[in-house]
Amino acid sequence: MKKICLIPKPQVYIQEAGYFTGRAAVQRESLPGELLAPLASVWPEIVGIEGNIKFTEKREMQKEEYVMEIAEEGMEISYGSPAGAFYAMMTLRQIVLSCKGKIECCRIEDHPGLSDRAVMIDISRGKVPSVEGLKASIDLFASLKINQLQLYVEGFSFAYPSFQKLWEKRAKDYLTPAEIKELDAYCAERFIELVPNQNCLGHMTAWLETEDFGRLAENPGGLQIKGTVLPPTTMDPSNPESLELIERMLDDLLPCYCSHMFNADLDETFDLGYGKNKERAEKEGVVSIYLDYVKQLCEKVRERGHKMMMWGDVLSKEEDAAGKLPKDIIVLDWGYETEHPVRKRAERLSDTGLEFYLCPGTNSWCSFTGITDNMMKCIENAVSAAYDYNARGLMITDWGDFGHLQYSLFSLPGFLYGAAGAWNRELVKEEELAEALSRYVFMDETGTFGQICLDAGRYNRREEFLFPCRTLAFMTLQTGCVSREQFDISIKNMVDSMRFFVEPCVYLPCEEAYAGRREMEERAILEYLDSLTEQAEKSLPACRDGELLKEEMKNGLAMTRAATRTRAFCYGLERGTGLEAEIEALCKKHRELWPKRNKTDGLEDSLRGFTSLLAQIKEKTETTES
Repeated sequence: MKKICLIPKPQVYIQEAGYFTGRAAVQRESLPGELLAPLASVWPEIVGIEGNIKFTEKREMQKEEYVMEIAEEGMEISYGSPAGAFYAMMTLRQIVLSCKGKIECCRIEDHPGLSDRAVMIDISRGKVPSVEGLKASIDLFASLKINQLQLYVEGFSFAYPSFQKLWEKRAKDYLTPAEIKELDAYCAERFIELVPNQNCLGHMTAWLETEDFGRLAENPGGLQIKGTVLPPTTMDPSNPESLELIERMLDDLLPCYCSHMFNADLDETFDLGYGKNKERAEKEGVVSIYLDYVKQLCEKVRERGHKMMMWGDVLSKEEDAAGKLPKDIIVLDWGYETEHPVRKRAERLSDTGLEFYLCPGTNSWCSFTGITDNMMKCIENAVSAAYDYNARGLMITDWGDFGHLQYSLFSLPGFLYGAAGAWNRELVKEEELAEALSRYVFMDETGTFGQICLDAGRYNRREEFLFPCRTLAFMTLQTGCVSREQFDISIKNMVDSMRFFVEPCVYLPCEEAYAGRREMEERAILEYLDSLTEQAEKSLPACRDGELLKEEMKNGLAMTRAATRTRAFCYGLERGTGLEAEIEALCKKHRELWPKRNKTDGLEDSLRGFTSLLAQIKEKTETTES
């Protein structure tokens, strides 16, 4: 019999003689009470009148550890806590789905490789998921043995009670305190800690654009980099009012959560030292100013009974910066390019004695349908470094840059792959990942939808060159319908600007790839996308949202197709016949799909790139015809 594909892989799987051929079931009375709620939403079919699963709690076992024995006459699960029992049931669910009534006898001994296995979802770039949409994601994460979730907050995606007049005027969508509390309880029932997250220094543009707090900007005029002007984004850390604002925000946010951790973010403070603190930065250095603020904020977080987390990108600018942090801070080191120096960063953090996570991403943002190769390699690198340098955890991030246009479908491969590595250092192979997606998530009767999802994130292989964390098709939404010469200038500026944002090991390979770029091969890209669309049409995902997933897949591919055709049209490589109708159709479909998982007010903002392209194409066509 073919070896069962399980994700995450158990630490020990011993096959034994014989088969269990009955229907796996557990009586409600014999089930640990804490499992009733999560099983009701994740695997309701397992609870029946008759049962053949015995549960035994063993206090000597670790909290999330379990041992499962499957014999011909029945099954026995030993566990260290209800979480361990639940994880055993999630492994059993996959076995049942794989074996279809004939389960090989086995012994599984299992426990997590990393203590913290986290996911972070961006709810602040135009897309705020509905509570029901988030609950569906939480069920999936629980089934993958994820035990921490963060919802990234910047701007007004949380309805701060103390600032109601501000967010009522500006916020399109947001989560309320009551909704956060509801989600917090839902997570807890599924053995997931919902950790509060709020950016506390950079990424403050929405606040700095208001009359009330514009005076707190480090650089009121913004920062110009290679022809692009970044709006004011960082607060002035030397102004006591900046920290006072954050304290008021914390007092609104933190009581909504049971967790005693808090992610202050503190990343990408690009304009720090270029404005009000320029003179101070020239004397002390930007990192010194940054660390001074971090220490003040950490004390305020500690006073509120929380342990602070923060991103590590600014700390990486100086070799000894992390070592100057308070020892109770958890550093989160993110990196989304295959060349990201994750091992160097992990070793440095390990040497400081600080607790840290390594944080690769789903790479679904700025791509329409994901960037599969980059995602898998980044996760592989992070998993290896996390175990080698004793990281506390792994966190898979899912961002929503430029309107969060991508469907959550295209983040699923990254979530599964990251969850696999966070639990067990032995990552699954690509064919196992595709099989797990098809069987356990999509329940696709054809067994193809998982591989289609992975392949959808590979159209960039056929573009002129590989750009880190984004595709050329997606960049069309940023540049607009411009000539080849103008597009090349924009791309060259983006490539050159990387020297400001990232290390040489990341920007030098990109510069080399750009220098060796090929000609655009529109036909090859379109044929690839059309082939995937045809395959998706034939798939049969039978999960609860199977038809919705199928429509999201096809529309994500349609977005990629239309953006690619737009670029070719602007280059003069095609006449653009039917292009307007193609964009109008995908916009119409997007408007139908968006509300099924998300709050609605951010919808039109997400489509702004396409609606702008449509207007430009019409104008260009009319000018040409006249």
